[in-house]
Amino acid sequence: MTMKLKTLTAAVAVALASTAAVAGDFVELPQNGGLVTGRNNPNTDALYLDAQSIATLAGDDRIFTSIAYNAIATAGSLPRAITGSGTLTLLDHRVTLDVVLDGQEIGHVFDFVFRDSRDNKLVFGMRTLLGVEEDHQDDAELNFLYRYGFEQSGKTFSSAAAWLFTSDSDLRMYNAGRTNSTSLTGATPFDADTIRMQSDVNLSEGNPFSGLFLIKTDAKAYKVGSMAMGLFQAGEEGQARVGVDVPGFVPWQTGLSVDDPVMPTVSSEGQFSFSDLQSGLWYDPPMVDGFDISVSGDATFQSLTTSVGFDNLRLIVDGVVVDDDLDGGESYVFAPGVQAFKIVGIDPDLDSADPGFGSAFPLLLNFNNEAGASMTWTSIEAPIPEPSTYAMLLGGLGLIGVVARRRRRA
Repeated sequence: MTMKLKTLTAAVAVALASTAAVAGDFVELPQNGGLVTGRNNPNTDALYLDAQSIATLAGDDRIFTSIAYNAIATAGSLPRAITGSGTLTLLDHRVTLDVVLDGQEIGHVFDFVFRDSRDNKLVFGMRTLLGVEEDHQDDAELNFLYRYGFEQSGKTFSSAAAWLFTSDSDLRMYNAGRTNSTSLTGATPFDADTIRMQSDVNLSEGNPFSGLFLIKTDAKAYKVGSMAMGLFQAGEEGQARVGVDVPGFVPWQTGLSVDDPVMPTVSSEGQFSFSDLQSGLWYDPPMVDGFDISVSGDATFQSLTTSVGFDNLRLIVDGVVVDDDLDGGESYVFAPGVQAFKIVGIDPDLDSADPGFGSAFPLLLNFNNEAGASMTWTSIEAPIPEPSTYAMLLGGLGLIGVVARRRRRA
């Protein structure tokens, strides 16, 4: 079904701004717990994106389907220079209704995943709507909004923060950092998994919504997690220090563990392809007796690591056996790098002997210059004896039987 859109001009959103373009762009968050601080003046707020147009879902203007923006320099004379332009296109969204904080319903939280045309990266969006229903608490306050899941299997995803003004009730992002601190004062210790965004969303103060708070990341994919977003009241005005976590979208990348490898596309029978290569990931085609593995472009294989359970493997480069007893969990370094190698001696019967193996043979691969390269795995089946070979084998077995009988008679 085709999705119908309606478009809102962002001119109404610039009630915050003067006639000059507002300043800001996505700002990379420090890896030490430090905070990136915004400003009340949008002309100098490094975190504030200059939205040019906002398209929303027909029948629900709370769901943003496309946002065109300009990135503006934060320094220089007015009007400041445009440093880039992009469009955030909605990939997915979720709404958690009637969030309960400290035993009371306070409002709704909206969760978005966009793709930025400017660099093709994922952008996670978060927006709250407090006190919009009669049974919602009319003086609820939120000081911190959190996003979780920015560390996976030892990999820390990048994070760059920004915010957008989407209605006259929106409030800016005061600051953002990689910390799980719930305090309005004091140190903000680094937490790789958590992004904290400060605001002061409070219906009784005339700020019932948050702006659309955005985090851009280098994660390749996303999934729904049971703990993705947090809403926290920090006790700024004598309230209890309370918070709640809700499900939503979290960054994700396949290949970071042997149990969640990158899967191929099937180019043709017995041939498997991988694109968008990245070093340090597990790659996994179906399991056969062996593979002839090659990489394109300027990429080279630097090393491989086998998965536990596969022993007595043979590694061949340019027709030469470079390792004839490579066991599971062991690594081999190609010095110098190579563009192709063969690995044979895989036992396809392992999947029936041990269900834990399934039909998988994952390898952890490291590349050099993998940008724009692709990888192909071509299956090598164990050689099948020719009919004449079978005849010789059977004849030999028969001869052995005759000799054995003669020895018994003797």
